Amino acid sequence: QRNFDYRNFSTFTGAGQDLSLMFSIGTLTDRYQLSFTNPWIFDTPVYFGFDAYRKGHKRDDEVGYGYEQTVTGGALRLGRELTERWNGMVGYRLDNVDISDVTNDSTSELKSETGSTNLSSGEVRLNFDSRDNVFATLKGILFNNTFQLTGGPFAGDRDFMKYMTRLSFYLPTINKSVVELRLRAGFADPFSDTAKVPIYERFFAGGSGSIRGYPERKVGPIDSGTDDPVGGESMFVGNIEYTYPLADFLKAATFFDSGEVWKTSSDFLEGDLKRSIGLGLRVKTPIGPVSIDYGWPLDEIPGEEKEGRFHFNVSRAF
Repeated sequence: QRNFDYRNFSTFTGAGQDLSLMFSIGTLTDRYQLSFTNPWIFDTPVYFGFDAYRKGHKRDDEVGYGYEQTVTGGALRLGRELTERWNGMVGYRLDNVDISDVTNDSTSELKSETGSTNLSSGEVRLNFDSRDNVFATLKGILFNNTFQLTGGPFAGDRDFMKYMTRLSFYLPTINKSVVELRLRAGFADPFSDTAKVPIYERFFAGGSGSIRGYPERKVGPIDSGTDDPVGGESMFVGNIEYTYPLADFLKAATFFDSGEVWKTSSDFLEGDLKRSIGLGLRVKTPIGPVSIDYGWPLDEIPGEEKEGRFHFNVSRAF
């Protein structure tokens, strides 16, 4: 409900507040979330919101999860539009993360992640957006930056810092076709008495949304005992994608992806990057935008066959 009003007991509408309730139940994942945002507080264009959620993911080698994960937590958000194109946000998040179902043949590094952990984090975001249309972009720039501090002054069981950034350029060409150049990077570093960033806060790449043509989450460090991905503390992913409209509801796409995940942030950009090429379709449907891609890996990764893969994704942007 995008026009919610918690003070209007007759219809609970009319104030432009955003209230959402989501239940998602699947064979591998479950998610339950309640979110609320008030876009105008203190008689200023400052928004306040909160989230409460519980999400779980079962162990499954096909999608790169070598363990079962359950996250229960909540978040507070406070932000505002700084200019027409810049916006900022500060937030606080408290999560309880439980890791289980790690197999006996896993290495000690993966087994050490087993158990329950409390994470307490502060977060700052700064974003720039000059796109002409959020859902069907023809031109513009998107620049997102997020800094997260977990532990330290916020207490909790782990202490580490994370920085994530994304920069996208949209360049119009003939007949409303578009070239998008997208760059993403992430860095994480432990501090204080935390020796390493926990596995559920590391970076992963491979598969839909990152480096297509490779198995899900399997680009980067791998557990030597089980061949399960364990993620890394730094990541880089670059994508070049050209989309051409075939009809009002259908676009064809061709792409080149490249990237890697490294064990530590000091290893960033060392060695060769994994690369892939492919073709795809973008379909506007009643249930939301759908993308279907076929990616072909140009490099090999240990324990995996070098073969093309289909990727299917439902997203909010078209």
